[in-house]
Amino acid sequence: MVASRVLPANDRRGWNRRAENTVRVSIVAGKHTEVASFLKINNEISGKVLSPTGSPMKGVCVSAYWLTPTSDLYRIPSNCTDDKGEFKIPELPPGNYRLEINSRGKITASNPFDTFYYPGVDDKEKAEPVFVKEGVSVNNLIIRVTKTLPVVKISGQLTYKGGQPVPDEDVRFDPSNDTTYERVKVRTDANGKFSFEIPLGAKGELKANTNIF
Repeated sequence: MVASRVLPANDRRGWNRRAENTVRVSIVAGKHTEVASFLKINNEISGKVLSPTGSPMKGVCVSAYWLTPTSDLYRIPSNCTDDKGEFKIPELPPGNYRLEINSRGKITASNPFDTFYYPGVDDKEKAEPVFVKEGVSVNNLIIRVTKTLPVVKISGQLTYKGGQPVPDEDVRFDPSNDTTYERVKVRTDANGKFSFEIPLGAKGELKANTNIF
């Protein structure tokens, strides 16, 4: 049980979160009491994404594709790794799942590889399903990226024609091939300086803009 509320009550709007699956209800003689409960699925898939050298990778997006859906309206859940390379996909109905890594197929500095599938195959038909049993989560799953593309760092300073720095404005890289590579946008610091990374081999235009009021 995630939350519940009892009516009639002084506060008829809010839900009270419950640490335990217990709701205390007082029933007055000659009165009625309504109890509403809000439930959520507590199954999840969690784990860590590691680079080819074994170090945690931040910003890698993992999607769980339900192989046995009962509704066409079911949304494919996903989550991107944190600083420790960890991800968590919660609220999963029981069943088999295919884990897709970088399912968008965009090659970026945080996802410097094409789409692949757990445990590390390029062909989704050869993916190993992850089974989620009712009431039992799948934890500590290790996903290892087998190969990454090198990235290059681009840094500089945005200035006006006279050399004065332009702070807190957008600088972006627009790739020529936007089906493979993704646009990168950053903000300049107080001194007009900026820095970002793109995959090696990506071609495009470096642009900047400023707003004048």
